[in-house]
Amino acid sequence: MLSLALCAVVSTSHAATPQAWVVLSRRTGITSPKAMAAAADVASKLKGVPMAAAVEDLTTCKAKRVCLVEAARKKQAAVLVTVEVGAVLDDATLRVEGLSIDEDGKSLGVVDADGALAALVTKAEPKLSGEFSTTLRNTLGLTPPPQPKVEPPPVVPMVTAPPPETKPEVAPVVTPVVVTEAKPFFTPGRIAGVAVAGAGAAALVVGGVFGAQASAGAAKVKMLCPDAQCTNPEAFTTYNQAAQSQNLGVALSVAGGVALAAGAVVFLINPGGDAPAASAVVVPVQGGVMSSFSMTF
Repeated sequence: MLSLALCAVVSTSHAATPQAWVVLSRRTGITSPKAMAAAADVASKLKGVPMAAAVEDLTTCKAKRVCLVEAARKKQAAVLVTVEVGAVLDDATLRVEGLSIDEDGKSLGVVDADGALAALVTKAEPKLSGEFSTTLRNTLGLTPPPQPKVEPPPVVPMVTAPPPETKPEVAPVVTPVVVTEAKPFFTPGRIAGVAVAGAGAAALVVGGVFGAQASAGAAKVKMLCPDAQCTNPEAFTTYNQAAQSQNLGVALSVAGGVALAAGAVVFLINPGGDAPAASAVVVPVQGGVMSSFSMTF
């Protein structure tokens, strides 16, 4: 009697805790170990759902609901979770369905996924651990699992940083830039030198003209008086004019040469100075010319 009573108590306590059971109900194109591994992975994703027994292979029921519900009642499971796995080449499908045993296999919800076999359960995990698990817990009459307590981060005392050190502003040192104005090449001194040299060149040209006149007069005199004894008055007049032209030519040539040399000297030795005061005078006199040249630097 004592042993029977104990068994009755244990049985009542077990039945009072509703539980779920995950089974492999169908597999197509996949080996039994791989299909069972997928079913076990599905069971691990059911959040807060207690299990009546370990995952089993019920493919012998050929997905017939009557057979599956009867097996679940024998396990005293209130909810049956069926897992169907199929594969064709590299494409695989997963179908997870919850059945209410108390309501003769009424569907509680379905989760489908397709793709690579290794990623099927991972792809379906958000729905399995979320809405699907909530539906199963509600059917079992279970409260939601307690949420993990999130500890607030430790409060780190604020350390006030010292104010930044302010360095005195140092005025930048400005180095004055001296800009030297470039002087033009033709300074007043050089312009004066060119002018004086030009005047000398002009004097040389005029002197050459007078020299040519003197030569022409000498030739005419020789023609009028071929002999040493000459009494022709025209010859005397021509001779005097030729002599005067010769004197003027020599004087102008000398003055022009001096002026040309002076202009060159001014241009070379006084390139940046002020314009020098220069004067050249050529005065005809009886029997020739008188020339003078003066320059003040």
